[in-house]
Amino acid sequence: MSGLVVTPMNQEHRIMAYSIHLEGDTLRVDFAKTDEGKPIPAAGDVIVQDVQTRVRQMIASGELSGGNLLKINGRISVGASYTLAHEVAHLYRVVAVADTRLGAYVVVSSTTPEYPLAATKLSAMSRRSYKN
Repeated sequence: MSGLVVTPMNQEHRIMAYSIHLEGDTLRVDFAKTDEGKPIPAAGDVIVQDVQTRVRQMIASGELSGGNLLKINGRISVGASYTLAHEVAHLYRVVAVADTRLGAYVVVSSTTPEYPLAATKLSAMSRRSYKN
C-alpha cells in the first residue's frame, strides 16, 4: 500500500514509509514494505510526516469523511499514533484502537457518554468484530 507522494519538506517524490487504508469502519495501518516484503527503512520523524500526509490526503479526498466510529488496527509507533489520533479525532464521535493483548478495541477518543474512554464494547456502533 505504499506509493509515490510529494513530501512536505523537500517536495521530492519518494515511497511512503507507512501504509494506511480504510476498510469499512477500520483504518488498517502498518509500516510499509518493499515488493519483496522487507520494511522500508525510515526514521520516526519521516513516519510521522507520512502519517500526517496520508491522512490529510484521505480527508481531502473524502475517503475519511467522519462519522460515528473509526477503528484503528495494525502496527503503529507511538509518534505515528499520536499524529493519527490528532488528525482524525475531530471527525468521529468515537475512535478506538486495537489492543492485541485484550483482543478488543479500546476507545481512545469519544464525544459520547455511551462509549467513554477505555470502553471495549463497541458492538452497538459497529457490527464488525476485532480481528488483526
